[in-house]
Amino acid sequence: MSGCRRLAAASAFIALTGAPLGAQERAAFVVEPFTLRGFDGVETAAEMGRLSVPADRADPGSGTVDLAFVRLPSTAEATGSPIVFLAGGPGVPGIVMGQVPPYRALFERLRGIADVILLDQRGTGRTTPALDCPPDASLPADALLDEEHGLTALLPPLGSCAARLRAEGIDPADYTTAASADDIDDLRRALGSERVSLLGFSYGTELALAYVRRHPEAVDRLVLAAVRPPWSVVKLPSVYDRVIVTLSSIAARDTDADIPDFEGALRRSLERLDAEPMALTVRDARAGEPVELQVGTLGLQAILQGALADGRRMPAAVAMVAALDRGEPEPFRSEVERLYNGLGGGIGMMGVAMNCSAGWSAERVALAAEEAGTALLGGAPNLMLAPEVCEIAGDPDLGPGYRETIWSDRPALFLSGSLDPNAPPAQAEEALAGFSNGVHVVVENGSHETLPAEDVQSLVVDFFAGADITGRTVSLPAPDFPTPAEVLAPPSGPAP
Repeated sequence: MSGCRRLAAASAFIALTGAPLGAQERAAFVVEPFTLRGFDGVETAAEMGRLSVPADRADPGSGTVDLAFVRLPSTAEATGSPIVFLAGGPGVPGIVMGQVPPYRALFERLRGIADVILLDQRGTGRTTPALDCPPDASLPADALLDEEHGLTALLPPLGSCAARLRAEGIDPADYTTAASADDIDDLRRALGSERVSLLGFSYGTELALAYVRRHPEAVDRLVLAAVRPPWSVVKLPSVYDRVIVTLSSIAARDTDADIPDFEGALRRSLERLDAEPMALTVRDARAGEPVELQVGTLGLQAILQGALADGRRMPAAVAMVAALDRGEPEPFRSEVERLYNGLGGGIGMMGVAMNCSAGWSAERVALAAEEAGTALLGGAPNLMLAPEVCEIAGDPDLGPGYRETIWSDRPALFLSGSLDPNAPPAQAEEALAGFSNGVHVVVENGSHETLPAEDVQSLVVDFFAGADITGRTVSLPAPDFPTPAEVLAPPSGPAP
């Protein structure tokens, strides 16, 4: 029986007095039985664990963070190093991802190799304190006009959230990727494991890379899906343009969809919104009342930024733009309503702090700004990285050393979607350069999220099992775009 499973034979409280955990000499570690209930109602017997770690390892008086994790014990007789899943966002709880059926399927398969650990990173989910602030006011009606109005609308709730947290003794500047990487190592030692394997998605890959840099001897194997190296938090608008051009070509070949020129439709729609913003009435979910918005270029750019990276929403968003270009605004209005209520639903300060902790070089910022001047989505992808935003978070920049190349000889699998503008394959190639035993698989027609795909899961499982995956390829079906009638049909249920 593995060391991990011995610890969880029953509900336990353990005072660990071996190797010191950072600034702590003793750390509370609790493991007890837990039932993980999926969003489809399926229940899985598991274990819930908690581990107290310092909020700031350089300041013994900074208080503690109570990490929460779910352990799915291995079904194998002889187990490998625990596989720690690191979710994206930043800000998505790892435990929640275990409730999503396609991810549960992956984790169930990985249990045949080792224990699977679903970690709620510091600031998220069941880990306390969580850095979420409820909304305190509705967004102004002009918040979606352009980048200037958008930033002006978002700064007050951000400032209010940060002030509220500091009044509770929580410093957002303690929430850096480096601190979170050290949390993982404290958890590894608490579990009694010599090494851990890491499965990171999106921001979780940046966290995994930070762990490799800070604790290289404790790494077994790595799978990084939708790779976000620490130097890439500032997105390059040109990447979105390239994906838009590719999607435009794919959509033009779908004769049922009647989207002959997605790129052209987007350009024309942006030009019209820039010249004359649209007045759209949407339902404010918090107030339960209609509100009239003035929607300009930022509204469409922000919708597409999210949808182009979401394989489930992307085809409908492309069709929405085509409908808007034809003078049919209802699908656009529906997406604006979703966006408005999402932005007004509260602040997750953890994501802000982690993004700002990565920092960026002057050269990267200058390149992104230059590209934004002509790119279709402008500077919208980097709106929340404005200096005013990071000042509110306490300017937690980890410095240029954090953004240097990570070097490792550990076996690593890098996964990219060919249609992913958030984490394009070129980013994975940049990170791969530091891994002497790394391999990169580009999932054809994959978007940002490829892990739910069965063929991708098989690749991941085989890799963690030690198989040689050199030369393996994965191709997903091309996007299936809605027909004009389908995109104009009213939604069958509430917006997710």
